[in-house]
Order: sequence, then C-alpha cells, then structure tokens
Amino acid sequence: MFKANLPNWERLIRGAIGVCLLVYASISDTTGVWLYAIVGIAVTALATAVLRYCPVCAVAGRKL
Repeated sequence: MFKANLPNWERLIRGAIGVCLLVYASISDTTGVWLYAIVGIAVTALATAVLRYCPVCAVAGRKL
C-alpha cells in the first residue's frame, strides 16, 4: 500500500515517544484539550512507527 520511509532507529524512537506520552496522559491530571492533544500526538507517533510510513516525510521526498 505505502512504501516504507522510516528507518528502524526512527521507528524505535517514535514508538518510545508514543508510549511515554500515553503513560504520561494516563497518570497525569491533565484534562480537556491538552489531554486530547497529548493522546493524539502519542497515537500518531505509534501509528507511524507501526506502519513504517510517515506522510510528512513522503511529502518532503524522504526515501529509504
């Protein structure tokens, strides 16, 4: 479907950031818009790590 454009080291970093943000969102007392923003960023980071594809990198012309 999509051609992979993320190297493994970047996938690991994105996955770690996504997990850390989800943990932070679950243990902090953040509410409202900030909570949704944190969770949205975390889900985006995890999705790009799992799918090995970043649409922003594709627009920028990045290839493996």
